[in-house]
Amino acid sequence: MESILLLRPDKAGDAVKTLPILRAIRNQHPHLDCHIVVSTHNASLVAFESGWTSHLFDSESLKVKAFDAAINLLSDPSPESIQILNHVQAEIKGSIHYHGFSGKKLNHLPGGPGGIDETLNIGNLVSQVIGLDLDGLNEISTAPTLSPLDDKEAIQNMGETPKNSVGICPIAGLSHRSHSVTRWKELLRFIERSRTFENLYLFGSTNDRAALLDLAGETTFRVIAPSSFRALAAHFMKLSAVVAIDSGPLHLARALAIPSLGILSGGDAQRWFGLNVAHSLILKRGVFNRHPSLFEIKRVYDKWVSMLRRAKCGSEVLC
Repeated sequence: MESILLLRPDKAGDAVKTLPILRAIRNQHPHLDCHIVVSTHNASLVAFESGWTSHLFDSESLKVKAFDAAINLLSDPSPESIQILNHVQAEIKGSIHYHGFSGKKLNHLPGGPGGIDETLNIGNLVSQVIGLDLDGLNEISTAPTLSPLDDKEAIQNMGETPKNSVGICPIAGLSHRSHSVTRWKELLRFIERSRTFENLYLFGSTNDRAALLDLAGETTFRVIAPSSFRALAAHFMKLSAVVAIDSGPLHLARALAIPSLGILSGGDAQRWFGLNVAHSLILKRGVFNRHPSLFEIKRVYDKWVSMLRRAKCGSEVLC
């Protein structure tokens, strides 16, 4: 086998969970000509990934190049991913079974994919086509590869090293994961009044800027909309901590080992956020509603801040 095409035409958070697999493939199969299908949401994450060529799903290059193997990395295939897989030229095409797909049927790990870390789920799919040793995945860096321009942008927006700073990421690409505007406004005022952090930031995409400005209102939160998801990583690396809902930024903060508070609204927390990250907490859902109440969020926020305060001085958290 000389060439491989992986399909990851979905959200940024899923791509974050895929980075260790891309690096494991390059380490174990250095001779392979490696390609990956991306989306506009996650393209920036793999733009500087060594040894990988990325293609948007409608790229002309996909129509003319033939591959030895093409693998759908979605543990829960989408119609779009199957459509792409059916149209690319590849000797072997592998995917979890889905209506309309007639290639090599791949299998989940026993009991999976639920309850199993998604990076391991992804690696399992790849291993069934090209062979991949999944031992030691936890030792591979999960941080995206940045460009010098990403750090330059972060410095322009935040300065060199903002002291004792927190970034809040209140908006998700999927609406059912988002919390009410009223609840977020109250929470932002609560965080501001607590005076736990000196520098307060609200992060989102460029399309989110108006909504973020509305959330910030009269508070001291500064709104920042990085130019790409990869550039967001450069901004995060200057923060002391991150608070985010179930979204790509939460995956990114945890991949960078930044202390974080994740505010979920149900879902499979073990699959997506099962790995331990120092000084981090996950609020999985509310007691009476899948969206936690403001009281529940404040309570776990205070618990998280206490955890940060107990951390040893000299770390990147509160002292």
